Amino acid sequence: MSDLINRIPGNESAMASLATISRNTNQTKARQRITGRAGQLGYAIQSVNAWDLTETFPTTSGVAFSNASYRVTYTSDGTQRFPIVIPATDIRINGTGDANKPSIIPNSGLYSYADGSGEVQIQTFELPDQAYFASETQLAWQFDMLYRGAVTVRFKLRGNATSNGAFSIVRTA
Repeated sequence: MSDLINRIPGNESAMASLATISRNTNQTKARQRITGRAGQLGYAIQSVNAWDLTETFPTTSGVAFSNASYRVTYTSDGTQRFPIVIPATDIRINGTGDANKPSIIPNSGLYSYADGSGEVQIQTFELPDQAYFASETQLAWQFDMLYRGAVTVRFKLRGNATSNGAFSIVRTA
């Protein structure tokens, strides 16, 4: 095609148009390379700790529940404004095995766990904290639970994010 373009006398506009058509055709037919710049990078984030928080509640007796609330915060490394984060928090109660995971109560949105020594009802699970919506580098989620009996709760914080960063957890009530 380039020989044909070179033989067109004096018409630079036609030559430029043919060159553009030739280049576009070659780009369309050629294999497209995919690089890291072609898409959004993702980061799997978690700490090296087996559990990010282990807390033993004071033993309660009777039928009344006590309240515990937590805030999980993701803080990015600042390389991206308003990162997207999908948290995946693992909670275990009175042990670390799969049998110690709270299970969802059908049609309620609540999670619960009970054994012979204690009982936990998780009422709020990874609820986004609106106070952090305007932050360019942080996101937070709320956990609210009721407990009674002898209870030890463990949290492992994990997530996928569009920028690197770290999770932290604090008890708020």
